[in-house]
Amino acid sequence: MEKLPFGLKPRPGGTHAVLVASRDVEVRRLLWDTFHDDEHRYLVHEEETEEAAVALALISRPALVVLDSDLREGDGIAACRRLRQLRPTRDCRIVVISGYATQEERQEALAAGADTFMLKPFSPLRLMNIAGQVYGDEQAASA
Repeated sequence: MEKLPFGLKPRPGGTHAVLVASRDVEVRRLLWDTFHDDEHRYLVHEEETEEAAVALALISRPALVVLDSDLREGDGIAACRRLRQLRPTRDCRIVVISGYATQEERQEALAAGADTFMLKPFSPLRLMNIAGQVYGDEQAASA
């Protein structure tokens, strides 16, 4: 098991949390707004590096993770691969987003364990649909 920063320990069981990771503050803001609108209040955690995203996922145990392939340090595909290898996060739903994807990058993300690969600009409605499926929120799933 990976060592967690600051001696933090993971919460048992998981939460209705969404982890979003991107180097781009505007992408993080759009993702936060997507999951925190007037009708839905998912607990949104934001990070911008691979290491911090993996550490926070181990602590918060989100059922949904949205990873930008372009992180400040590291990359979203590597983070996806790491999350799939760790017992507390191996079953979470992972969406990888990218602004300059090639077919090879898409295949690499899916091979790393991503459930969904989306190009930027991505559809916030599609992400809400995925969140609704993950958390059993019929209203969000029909968005």
